[in-house]
Amino acid sequence: LKASQEHCMDELRRFGIVLAQQAALPQRLNSVEQALASTADQHTREIKALRDANAKLSHSHAKHQRDAEALQSHLAALDERLDKFEGHAGELLDQHGKELG
Repeated sequence: LKASQEHCMDELRRFGIVLAQQAALPQRLNSVEQALASTADQHTREIKALRDANAKLSHSHAKHQRDAEALQSHLAALDERLDKFEGHAGELLDQHGKELG
């Protein structure tokens, strides 16, 4: 009888532990859900910040690209004008040399 009582008491203790674990489960699950929600919110904010930064960088890059193209066009025009000036100066020097010589 005593062994049977001890066995019953052991079973009741085990059952109590299982009940305690089951009672803690909703609370633990709630904690996990809150942590996941917080992490998801943080990641959403970080993704938005990265998208905003990328858009700003794209806009800046496009502006610099336009500026570089404008500068390149300006330099080509200056190069053309310098070629004409050098040609004209060479003609004047040749003419001046003929007049002196």
